[in-house]
Amino acid sequence: MRYETMEEPEGVGSHNQAFLAFAKAVNKEMASIWQCLNHPLCDAVEEMKRQMRQIDGYKARIVFLLAEAKHYLANACVAKKPPKSPELTDLDRKALLDARTGNEKRLVQVLEGTLEVIQSRICMGQTILKDETVQRKVG
Repeated sequence: MRYETMEEPEGVGSHNQAFLAFAKAVNKEMASIWQCLNHPLCDAVEEMKRQMRQIDGYKARIVFLLAEAKHYLANACVAKKPPKSPELTDLDRKALLDARTGNEKRLVQVLEGTLEVIQSRICMGQTILKDETVQRKVG
């Protein structure tokens, strides 16, 4: 992940500094999680169980980081909202706000996507383990 700063209106510098520090810390922390998710589940049952436990352990941390990211997004929406003016329509102001909060929205989307991947991986692993258990009982 890479977060680039955009030119911001006055008064949002402290938000940007705090957000970028948070995003950098998230990026560093998420590297090991993404590395783990890049590897397919092992075919060996015991190793797959270990992988699933490890992946499941990441959920709580990502939920916390997602909540923090949403908090930064909400603050950014307030801090970066363009003032009403005769030159800007409401649609223009919304487009400006969307552009100004792009970094925060992207981080939220990445964390939400990672949480979905974890959920999917766990469901897939549970299905495989269930099938494996059924095959042992039948065979």
